[in-house]
Amino acid sequence: MERSPTPSWIAARWRALSARMTSLLRATGETADHLIAGKLSASHRPRMRQLKFFFHVLNAKERRTFALLAIAALVSGALTFRYLWHLIFVRVPAPGGMYTEGLIGAPEYLNPLYAVGNDVDRDLTRLLFAGLVRFNERGEAEPDLAERVEVSPDGASYTVTLREGLAWSDGEPVTSDDVRFTIEAIKNPAYRSPLKSNFNAVSVDAPDARTVRLTLATTSAPFVESLTVGILPAHLWASVEPKNALLTELNRKPVSVGPYRFESLAKDPNGNVRSYTFVRREEHVPFPPFIERITLKFYPDRDEAAQALKNRNIDGMALLSPDALTDALRIRRELTHHRLRVPQYTAIFLNPKASPLLESVKVRTALRYAIDRDGIIADVLRGEGTRVEGPFAPGALGYDASASTTPYDLAAARLLLDEEEWKLPDGDTVRVKGTPPQPLALTLTTVGQPEQYRAAELVQKQWQALGVKTDLQVVDPARVFELIRPRAYHALLVSEITGVDPDPYPFWHSSGLGEQGLNLANWSDRDADILLEDARKTVSRDVREEKYRAFQRILFREAPAIFLYRPSLAYVIDDAVQGVSLIGMANPSDRFAHIAQWYIETDWKLR
Repeated sequence: MERSPTPSWIAARWRALSARMTSLLRATGETADHLIAGKLSASHRPRMRQLKFFFHVLNAKERRTFALLAIAALVSGALTFRYLWHLIFVRVPAPGGMYTEGLIGAPEYLNPLYAVGNDVDRDLTRLLFAGLVRFNERGEAEPDLAERVEVSPDGASYTVTLREGLAWSDGEPVTSDDVRFTIEAIKNPAYRSPLKSNFNAVSVDAPDARTVRLTLATTSAPFVESLTVGILPAHLWASVEPKNALLTELNRKPVSVGPYRFESLAKDPNGNVRSYTFVRREEHVPFPPFIERITLKFYPDRDEAAQALKNRNIDGMALLSPDALTDALRIRRELTHHRLRVPQYTAIFLNPKASPLLESVKVRTALRYAIDRDGIIADVLRGEGTRVEGPFAPGALGYDASASTTPYDLAAARLLLDEEEWKLPDGDTVRVKGTPPQPLALTLTTVGQPEQYRAAELVQKQWQALGVKTDLQVVDPARVFELIRPRAYHALLVSEITGVDPDPYPFWHSSGLGEQGLNLANWSDRDADILLEDARKTVSRDVREEKYRAFQRILFREAPAIFLYRPSLAYVIDDAVQGVSLIGMANPSDRFAHIAQWYIETDWKLR
């Protein structure tokens, strides 16, 4: 039997082995791990089981170097992958998402025949109803529901071909009968549409389901803008008596053809509509949008809407006051601020039919001299606006930079009233005339919106400083059209939007008198009528320019209105909403003109 090694023998052998390894390591400079790793493979190519010794064979400096190289390799690989990914794929807008906007006022008629009288209705119908044409960002007309529009050389005939496959939100096809019905309804006095004057001299024919022929009695250069009006579904509206057009439920729950369709509305306990929700149309419309749902919430005033914006109850809002804008941008840094530059002016329209004292040109001119427009712009708009002398925006067709201007001159205003024998008795504050003395008194009417209400307050004080007793009447924005139709006001301070084409015909021609028109000053002048008619009959820009400048000279001389300022409108929207373009707008509701380009969600797509 072999004898087992004793402990002393084992210890001696271990001491001898250790001495040999120490001698070898000193000669080679290697460590024990180097020797073990090298002995495991005669081929000097590491095997997987050898890798577990990798970090053991590295010293501290080598480990740091390796770590830096590894990090550099990872970063380089990630950047290369990202570069290759973006070389192959591109992020594109995708359907989805929800957007909520706050509007000031209340909806009345979701109907393009009546929406012009209410800013809220304008916004809502812009999302629901498409017209035959629309205007692009360069202010050029392009097809919308139309596939093409052919205009005769003399500009008096339009042949419109509708796109194929269009359908109403209830599934019925869109045809030329719908276009014909809409235009005939606008022309029909029983419908009481304020757009009537735009189509009075237009005859319409529908030779087949996709073709519409419009014939104008005379050439009308700005007529193409009238073709942006939304189209109504004849298969539903034909059964509604014109006298009941304002009463039908179709004005609240419309069937439409446009980027969105009506989905639901919400009311408060008193029956007031608090919000509308629209859902996108995926097919059978010219330009399907990306955002899935849009909710419009209604607020009685600008302050309450601004508070909802700051509380994140809404994602966007237009027409903020300067103070509210500063506050909102401070609280919500994700908001993007846009300036809405539209051809809009605020003016006071003087109605001599309701107040005979306004029949005097000198009285009207005196009222104009007594207004400090620069002071109003500084106070009401915080300087975010420009004073105007007429209906034409700077740079627009018809604008005359050298036109006459009226300075703030209280002494000149007093002199004109003295010439008209409106005297200020000693110790009194109101001018009087005649026997028995009749006071120089007016009622200034405006809408209940902060900007216009504040402007009206300042005008009231300035007229009273002239000796004019001025009462202030403030009406709900949703009810202002009830005053406009019968012209039930002495002086009306409101804003007018002229449109892409600056044609002032609808607002100042005598055909705009009466309930169906937009001649808010109830003013008629034969020379002015001829100039406006002649300007419409030519396509020559130079001739139109000449006619409009001559018209503006008459307007300044006769003073049927006092032009105050052109505001710069603020619009804020959450930066999660992309693709927003606000160039080439004709009115504030045109911020939705290219809603189909807006998006929230995105997806990757091969290039």
